[in-house]
Amino acid sequence: DVCFLTGWIRNSSVRLNLRRLEVYSTGAGSREVGDYGAVKYSLGFAPAKDGEHQFKREEILRNKNLGPADSGLLAAWLAKEDTRKQLKSIDISENRFLFDFETTKEERKQLLHMQPFESWADFCESLEASAVTEIRVGETRLSPTPARLLFRSSTNLHVLDVQGNPITGEDLVDPATSVAVHTDHLCAMTALRELVQASEMMYVLDLSRCELNAAALHELASPADAWANSSIQTLLLDGNPLTTGDFGTATALTSLHDDRPVATLQAQTDHEDCSGTAALFGALSHPGTRVTELDLSYCGLGARSADAMAEALHGAGIQQNLRTLRLTGNHLGGIVIDELSDGTLWWV
Repeated sequence: DVCFLTGWIRNSSVRLNLRRLEVYSTGAGSREVGDYGAVKYSLGFAPAKDGEHQFKREEILRNKNLGPADSGLLAAWLAKEDTRKQLKSIDISENRFLFDFETTKEERKQLLHMQPFESWADFCESLEASAVTEIRVGETRLSPTPARLLFRSSTNLHVLDVQGNPITGEDLVDPATSVAVHTDHLCAMTALRELVQASEMMYVLDLSRCELNAAALHELASPADAWANSSIQTLLLDGNPLTTGDFGTATALTSLHDDRPVATLQAQTDHEDCSGTAALFGALSHPGTRVTELDLSYCGLGARSADAMAEALHGAGIQQNLRTLRLTGNHLGGIVIDELSDGTLWWV
């Protein structure tokens, strides 16, 4: 029982002596072919051929069918002194039942004292106190409330990867409370903006395919000096409907991969909401920004966003540092800017 193990690991004598743990995951679901249920995974020292064990600097638990109880176990393991000091990287991507409480709903209804996302909150608390500098939580159905908890605990990270998650969507209903946890779609984005402003060590932020719309991007990038002293160098926003006004439009831009008539694409960009992209480019034009790589592929950018981008390229920040800019799949139109500092032309 993973919950029993979690309490056992928190015992002081166990924490000092336990070096390796193998356990079966608690998530539900199935692969494309067949039911696979629980998956064995291990934590701690890696076995070696010579009989010695070497401490793992990274825990790769991608696609292990982890459930909510597993995040509690990870929290207890991460709180162990040796793990807290030596572990540098955690990958729990592609665990799509990490926040799915359906399999334990009857038990959770009996735990009247349980708080929403309690095991995940414990994990975030352990993360903040650890030496971990890289975490990958992509494709886990991370919703606004657990995302907010994660962002508030990530000030020591160098790499934060939350790609493919509905961080502006709806929280799953927890049977322990029987109601959705929040009503604020932007609570995670507010916490992320505060993280961007506070962190002095984060270099990579991957927000690809996170259902971010114009309002979400505006929240992340405002006020204009929000990114003035940000350490972020790689910012990945591809696959987000950044110029739409509705939440929950994750698939709105997939059709941009199609060979549609220019007139159809133009009609879409006529309704472009550029409040978010304008805020982003305004923030990135600040002299203190350090972004060297920016991916805005398939984000629904049109002429209005292109104008804001062109203006930002005159700024001291993005123009001085940017080395890679990806704009594939956006209908930007034909634009030429001939006022760059080196006198060269810039075409889109």
